[in-house]
Amino acid sequence: EDYNSQEREYEDNLKKKQMLCDKIDNTTLEAGIDAEDLLDSFVDEWRQIGFVPKKDKQFIQQKFEKALADFVNRLPNTN
Repeated sequence: EDYNSQEREYEDNLKKKQMLCDKIDNTTLEAGIDAEDLLDSFVDEWRQIGFVPKKDKQFIQQKFEKALADFVNRLPNTN
């Protein structure tokens, strides 16, 4: 019973992390919003979600890192 409950929680966390990746993919930087603060908020949200099933851990971590990298690449060049 406890194992099944924990597995359901991990599956829910996986869905939340996937939704966060989608949110990052669809985020554009609006005027007046600091990109660094926004990135920090994404990382904070990620850390607060919790554990995912072990079999999905590497996949979702790579997806998150790619979403962050793509977001940074979409930022306007301020040089």
